[in-house]
Amino acid sequence: MSTIVYGNLSVEIIADLGARVNRLSLRSAPPSLVPRPFRPPESGRFALLGRQEHINEAYAAIRSQRPVEFTATCGYGKSTLLRHVAANAVSDGAARSSVYLNAGPGGTDDLLQRLVTELYTAERPVKLTPDQCARLLGQVRAVIALDDVALGPDQVEYLLRLLPGCSLVLGSSRPVLGRHGSSRVLAGLPDDAAMELITSELGRQLAVGEQAAAGRLVAAVDGQPLHLRQAAALVRENGLSFQRLAETAERDPEDLDRLSVNALAVRERRALAVLALAAGALLPADVVGTMGDIAKIGESLGLLHRRGLAEQHADRFGLPVCKVGGYRQLLLKDLDLAAALRELAGWLANRDPASADSLSAAGAALSIIEWAAELGDWPAVARLARVAEPIFTLAGRWEASRHILDRGLEAARATGDRAAEALFSHQQGTLAFCQDQLDAARALLERALELREQLEDHDGAAVTRHNLQLLLPAPPPPPPPPARTALSARRALLVTGGVLVGLIVLVLGVVKAVTPHGPGHQAAATLTPSPSVGSTAPTGPGQDGTGTGTGSTGPGGTESGSTGTDGSGSNQPPLQPSVVQSADLGQVDITPGQPPATKQVTVTNPNTKPLLITGAQAGAPFSVTLDTCSTGQPIPAQGSCSITVQFAPTTLGGNTGVLTIGSAAGQSTAELTGSGFVTLTVTITGNGSGSVRDGRGIACPTQCVEQITAPGQASARLIETPDQGNVFNTWRDACAQFGKLQGCDLSQITVDTGVIADFHLG
Repeated sequence: MSTIVYGNLSVEIIADLGARVNRLSLRSAPPSLVPRPFRPPESGRFALLGRQEHINEAYAAIRSQRPVEFTATCGYGKSTLLRHVAANAVSDGAARSSVYLNAGPGGTDDLLQRLVTELYTAERPVKLTPDQCARLLGQVRAVIALDDVALGPDQVEYLLRLLPGCSLVLGSSRPVLGRHGSSRVLAGLPDDAAMELITSELGRQLAVGEQAAAGRLVAAVDGQPLHLRQAAALVRENGLSFQRLAETAERDPEDLDRLSVNALAVRERRALAVLALAAGALLPADVVGTMGDIAKIGESLGLLHRRGLAEQHADRFGLPVCKVGGYRQLLLKDLDLAAALRELAGWLANRDPASADSLSAAGAALSIIEWAAELGDWPAVARLARVAEPIFTLAGRWEASRHILDRGLEAARATGDRAAEALFSHQQGTLAFCQDQLDAARALLERALELREQLEDHDGAAVTRHNLQLLLPAPPPPPPPPARTALSARRALLVTGGVLVGLIVLVLGVVKAVTPHGPGHQAAATLTPSPSVGSTAPTGPGQDGTGTGTGSTGPGGTESGSTGTDGSGSNQPPLQPSVVQSADLGQVDITPGQPPATKQVTVTNPNTKPLLITGAQAGAPFSVTLDTCSTGQPIPAQGSCSITVQFAPTTLGGNTGVLTIGSAAGQSTAELTGSGFVTLTVTITGNGSGSVRDGRGIACPTQCVEQITAPGQASARLIETPDQGNVFNTWRDACAQFGKLQGCDLSQITVDTGVIADFHLG
């Protein structure tokens, strides 16, 4: 199925050409939506220990129909708790129906569409208009568990208004409910529940000699369930001792992640790298296997799940978003990135775009598109945008579609791919048309048509031309012809003759009026035809790009005239310069060869008339890499465009710069910020064990990475400490010159630096 219904429109995806829109006849009945039969959400696979108080609190809030939220950082079991509540609310008598949904990034429009899809079914894909969505969801009576909520206060309040009959249970990394409900922070497990979790994951009781070390481990990780599962797997699968794991966690609990990853075989590392690349999206197993070139992918994913490294929900696998950054740093070198992205694009291109598996994989593509755009890998962005955007369009996820199209258009212009620019402009214009943004739709579709005609893409141009035609109002039906008789024919001849005589007299009068009446005298006549009823005159800015011009009639016969901007005879205020937002481009590794950071900056026209942008520039180490504003075409009134800024620092520490936007109304500026860093990686090798410290943060038992973010941090003294019964052997890599000497002094680290400390059994 490649068609979705929206209001009185049908949107059909035509492969490689874009979407074709048709109006539905008045006789066409809209797709009927019926409630889905209730199916309890899947509960978490891990035992929920030590959370009964929170479960009871959630059920009490559900019964009183009062919103409640649970906040926690990564690894404390927030998602497991929400899944348990949603899966058991009905059987425990707290509700009659329930839904669990990972909200993730994005706005409320896509979230509400996903809720409709969860709660209702239709004979063909349908996207509800905002009014339809509000009416339908206003009738729902269910528990709605929303995880990883990233909405702002106004969006949460809007969500609550639209779901008056529902009990909302939210999970987030920070409080979002405010005064609208109760909020509870998830802390670590109590000691007894933590020890029970360890023995459950270990598959046996703790030996007498292990109990004290396991207790130290629980304290070191603050009872965090995820770290406890990882530690139990390292004991169970790799034979590590609780003593060593406790010492590791006491130095840095995150080292348990590194130990767990380093213990994996090659194919499991590649599978985990694919999940890290997907950045929290849940992928079908065959997609992971295809992208990672992994045979028997089910075995690898099952092992990752048992080790607490990957999440499994039904037949799909993923990572908590909060783990993505660290795992990418550890694992992407194990993956052929170019091949993985090609395989994902190919997989999406050859699957039913309306299937649930395609939508899951498109979610991964959306995350990868963002990551590739930050790296400036524009060919990958364009390739993935082509195949992922139609899937979101057919799913009614139009906020995601628009975001992908913005990135795709940016990539097409950066690479000079005019065919891709035409396709993405066509799709943007079609979405704008569906959402009644008619001026934007016309401009985008006209640009797409221009490009497709230049490229002699006749099929694509026909689809774009068809959508453009729908923007014109339908002409009124012609009146029925009068009955012809001999008498009426004679009367028609008399009337015609009279009209001709009248026209001759009128022309003679005009000629007389424009004839000079004396030296220095000049008369002028201006003929302005009146628009006929139902006609549409073209609208748009004046040719000078400032929005000046004569009045015109827009769609539906409304007047959309504009006035001059020079102040002569005009009551309109003068044009104001554009409004441009400040941007923080974050941290960038200054080591030569490392990718710079990029970010889109929005430039907005605050005026009620179009505004011509004349240029954009930024001072080093910032630069403008893509300018969609200075195209020679003005920004529409209240419209916006984007400038892509790159940050490529060469020094440690903070940098500031200024982005300057020129326009017909003057300059506007915005502050740009970012900072440079390098990494110091310390690795422990040999058949012995020990650790390395630097007195500032590194306390390394296996491998650890420290970011150096300021010149004052660029010097370090590393001290090696062998474990009992072990001896220090030698320094290697950047410390090789110190050999077997105690301590390694590093000074002025300005590139990524690696150090190896080798320990042997005594």
